[in-house]
Amino acid sequence: MALSVLLIVLLGGGCSSRTTRSTCDVPRGGIEDGSVRRAQLTVPRYDQAGGLLPGTAFRDRSVTVVVLCLHNGPELVAAELVQGSTRLESTGGTFEQTGEGGWYNYLFFPPTIGKSWNLKIEGRPVGTFTFPPPPVDTCDLRARPPFHLVACGMMIVLDWTSDLSIRPERVVSVDGEVKDGALGEDLGYFFLGTSLAERGLKVRFAFFRRARTSPEFRLIEVLLSGNNYADIPSALRASLPIELSVAQAD
Repeated sequence: MALSVLLIVLLGGGCSSRTTRSTCDVPRGGIEDGSVRRAQLTVPRYDQAGGLLPGTAFRDRSVTVVVLCLHNGPELVAAELVQGSTRLESTGGTFEQTGEGGWYNYLFFPPTIGKSWNLKIEGRPVGTFTFPPPPVDTCDLRARPPFHLVACGMMIVLDWTSDLSIRPERVVSVDGEVKDGALGEDLGYFFLGTSLAERGLKVRFAFFRRARTSPEFRLIEVLLSGNNYADIPSALRASLPIELSVAQAD
């Protein structure tokens, strides 16, 4: 699965190569909405091989976010949240540099419901997060076809009903991009899966929510099983405006 990664430089306190390994204090801000409560972290383990320590986690109806303190610089890690037989892989992340030479790694996972989740890095357990109940769904947006709004909060989650004649079981990942059509700002793109629609392949993805934005989606490539890529007609590679509006009260 292709990961979406953004690099953000942020001057501020926190975690560095001089920070004690037993602490990873993550300041509030950035994507973290003020109404979101953080999870309780138990059994945090310093991962010697990766030079990292789990810091905090939080979630809403659109995304689950886990934050790590990195002591060896910004490096990609294979992360998953585990609850019983359920395993969720990270769909991407961002790096933020602190003012002391350390880094935070914000890892994004699909929305979660269960209370307790174990975090594994490169297959090694590094901590357990116990989440408060997700906030009440207060999403007031809607999207026009071919997009359907699934959830909104820190991110916007959409289903795109495409004209791709591909069975979902053949799809490994769908790579795309979402940008602000007016400003050209990269809003991130996080692939969440596929399903079968009446007239084609349905693709679920998420991107960062911004105020007063005009998002546009562009399909890049579709990776199939066997490490093959789908043949995509040029017409399907054109940018599509994502028309969002405030839903009218009943």
